[in-house]
Amino acid sequence: MTAFAWEQIFPDETLCSFLSRQVMASGFPSCRVAQQSLWGNHNLQLNTNFPSLIPWISDNFGIHPVELLDNHTCLNYFKPYLGQSKYELVKQALLTGDVEFVQKWLGITSNRVKESGSLYYCPECVNDDLEQYGVAYWHRTHQLHGLITCPAHAQQLLEVKVTRREVALPPQRHNEIGHQDGLLHNHFSSFSLWALLQTDIDMFDYEQLTNCYRIELFNKEFACKSLRIRQKCLREDLQGYYAAELNHAAWQALFSTNKTYPYPCQLFYNYHDCHFHPAKHLALMAYLFSTPESFLSKYHSANKDLESHFNSNASIRDHKNDTLKSKLILSLFSQGKSLRNIAKQVKLSVTAVKSKVVAGGGKVKSRASKIFENDRRAILRKLMMGTPTKDIAKGLNLSTGAIEQVLTQHPELVEQRKHFRFRAKLVHHRKSLSLAMKKFPRYTRNQLKNKFNASYMWLFKHDKNWLYRHLPTRKQYKKPEK
Repeated sequence: MTAFAWEQIFPDETLCSFLSRQVMASGFPSCRVAQQSLWGNHNLQLNTNFPSLIPWISDNFGIHPVELLDNHTCLNYFKPYLGQSKYELVKQALLTGDVEFVQKWLGITSNRVKESGSLYYCPECVNDDLEQYGVAYWHRTHQLHGLITCPAHAQQLLEVKVTRREVALPPQRHNEIGHQDGLLHNHFSSFSLWALLQTDIDMFDYEQLTNCYRIELFNKEFACKSLRIRQKCLREDLQGYYAAELNHAAWQALFSTNKTYPYPCQLFYNYHDCHFHPAKHLALMAYLFSTPESFLSKYHSANKDLESHFNSNASIRDHKNDTLKSKLILSLFSQGKSLRNIAKQVKLSVTAVKSKVVAGGGKVKSRASKIFENDRRAILRKLMMGTPTKDIAKGLNLSTGAIEQVLTQHPELVEQRKHFRFRAKLVHHRKSLSLAMKKFPRYTRNQLKNKFNASYMWLFKHDKNWLYRHLPTRKQYKKPEK
């Protein structure tokens, strides 16, 4: 093995592996002395996914620090879930070597998925490394949380217990590769590898991501038509799907129940204030989708799929109710009931009952219409523009009832006018709250809610995505000092 081979960093090698090799190749009598001589501190934690020595490696081996981040740490695995500001904070900390709060910012601490004190290797990868490079090293892919099989070889990963400050490498010997009965499925490992290497998504829109989950859960009958999730059934089925993995501590931590919202229901609640470990998302993705490509397709169309889902179910429900009511009205009319009595029984206006009877082929005695064809066309034009019926009646010197009678003859206009009214309210409340935030730039979210409650609550109910994008940043609660 040449000195050059020890100085180069290998594909997919972790930084802790590279640092351990430098200590071993340094020629000092002990690892403690070697570390003190190399980087001036014998007490650093080497066996972590995010060591503090990126500046030292870059300065001494001429490797660009961004290359070290992208190709030899797991930062890109976390990136899509962090948000741009949190990602830049973590990136800057790693580039400067100030890593004290990195695990906290990545959510590793809050998600209770801390590093296990073990490193993992694949026997086939060790054989390949020894053949190609003359040394076996730690692969960052094998250290991803919850991985039990190697994504490349579908071999079960083997564990080596290490301390944080220990200098260690995988066993430097060839392994005999035999057939493993009952081998764990490799689906989660494939999704984890994709998450580490993918360039399709820079940052996830969390609401769009959960919409994607909800639609697919509905397709698999784990959500009702309102897309409320059957959490107990989903959790039980997930545990059955990952039954083999649940023997491992990493997966037991994932499904831990000592939380307000245990996994996976925690993914759908309180997501505006926190982010979850990628393994939690990937476990659900691998369960719901056959390939990362099928997930991406569903993710990009999630908001449109959600809108069409609600429109479809609403139209089916409304159409069903309307059909039943129309049949009842026609039945009562054929029995000789008066329009007024029918209207009272089905709780509709006489005009609405009359229009349904006429639409169903019934003959109703009526006075000659007072609306001429020119007026009728003018009414239709104004109705299509969304003009209120009272304003149309006043402008044409007609009764409001006459205008509404024309409207009932064109049911497609009713839905169109509802949409116009909704858009008008949307524009009004967005403008109202935007002006309020400009006028009171120091107001917190709660102050805006209290002072401009009407607009705030309307947007919260009907346009939550826009509201959370434009509200002031949530202020962190500071516990008063005793």
